[in-house]
Amino acid sequence: MADVLDSPASDRIENVIGPTATFVGELKCDGGVRIDGVFEGHLETMGNIIIGETAKVLADITGRNISISGAVKGDITASGRLEILSTGVVWGDIEVASFLI
Repeated sequence: MADVLDSPASDRIENVIGPTATFVGELKCDGGVRIDGVFEGHLETMGNIIIGETAKVLADITGRNISISGAVKGDITASGRLEILSTGVVWGDIEVASFLI
C-alpha cells in the first residue's frame, strides 16, 4: 500500500474549513480542500474539493474532482468529475468533464 506522503499533493486534503468556521475571501491552493462550514468568495485549487453535508458555500469553485453533499450557490468548473450526492444542492452554472448525480 502506498504511503499517503507519496501521493500527489492534489490528492490529499490539505485545507479544511471546519463545521464551526466561516471563511470570507479568496482561497487559492494546489492541494485538496474540504469545507464543512461557511465559505463565501472564490475557491480555486488544482486538487480535489469536498463540500460536506453541513457546508454552505456562496462562491465560484474551480478544482479537479468535486464532491458536493452540502449547499453551493455559484459557478462550478471541474477539470475532472463533479459528483452531487443525495444531500447536495447546487444553484449555478456547471462546466465539467464528467458528471455524476
